[in-house]
Parts: sequence; C-alpha cells; structure tokens
Amino acid sequence: MFNRNHMLVGGVKPHLYCLPILKRNVHQEALRQAVASGHSRFFLGTDSAPHLQHRKESSCGCAGVFNAPTALAAYASVFKELNALSHFEAFCSLNGPTFLWFTG
Repeated sequence: MFNRNHMLVGGVKPHLYCLPILKRNVHQEALRQAVASGHSRFFLGTDSAPHLQHRKESSCGCAGVFNAPTALAAYASVFKELNALSHFEAFCSLNGPTFLWFTG
C-alpha cells in the first residue's frame, strides 16, 4: 500500500493523487492495526476514479485512481500480512451495511 511519502518524495506523482489524500506512514500503520482488530466500525469503502492520462498529468491534477481491478487483492494482502484474514470478509461485506443500518 502507498502512503503520502510515495506520492510526494522526489516530486509529486500524479497517478498516486486521490482524495482523501494518502495518509502519512504513522497514520497508515494506525489504520492497519485498526482493521486487524476486527472491530465492526471499520469497513471497506472503495472509490475507483479513473481519469484520462492528459487530465491526470496536468496542472489541474485531477484526484482519483483506477483501483477497481486490484482493490480487493491489495486489501487481502494487507490482511494476510497482519495475520487477520479471519476479519477480511466482515471488513469487505458485513461491517459497512451493519454500520449504515442496511437490512436484508
């Protein structure tokens, strides 16, 4: 997973620019520990926002990344690294609807 340093060190990398902006590594680690806890208040929220190359690589620097094809695999690898795969299904599929009071 990328953090703010990946986006800014050595010059801005527009293809890593999204909103909300990437977190600092200390905040990223806190988020990793939070999702590894299995607490039901933490859930997946993706926002795949592709832009044409000329719009991303311009002075406007449109925010957003195209992550739809890789998002779940990236999250799964983090949960595996944290030895928390037992919480992955709830994070992806159950916690969000429960938190938002959706019923089936």
